[in-house]
Amino acid sequence: MDSMIKALFRGEILPEERIVPDDPAYWPVNYAISDEKKYFEEKLTQEDKARFEKLDDLYYQSITMYGAQSFQYGFKLGALLMTDVFTGKEEVMPEKNN
Repeated sequence: MDSMIKALFRGEILPEERIVPDDPAYWPVNYAISDEKKYFEEKLTQEDKARFEKLDDLYYQSITMYGAQSFQYGFKLGALLMTDVFTGKEEVMPEKNN
């Protein structure tokens, strides 16, 4: 693999496409959401279906913004932690006092 910097520049690193929660409840919850959406879509008028789809789009936009902000925060936090490690700011094993 090339360097991470080259891969990032070429657009080969796409975290939003690779992040999938590993919580065992993730997929069942998403299937349940899909089932509930289908239920309501069958009951709604055409006008209400359009509004329901708009609501779904707004939720998607909100979730995407939250995910991006969470990723940025996690990345920055990880970088700060690595800075502490590389600068020796916090020693893992403090020296013993004689």
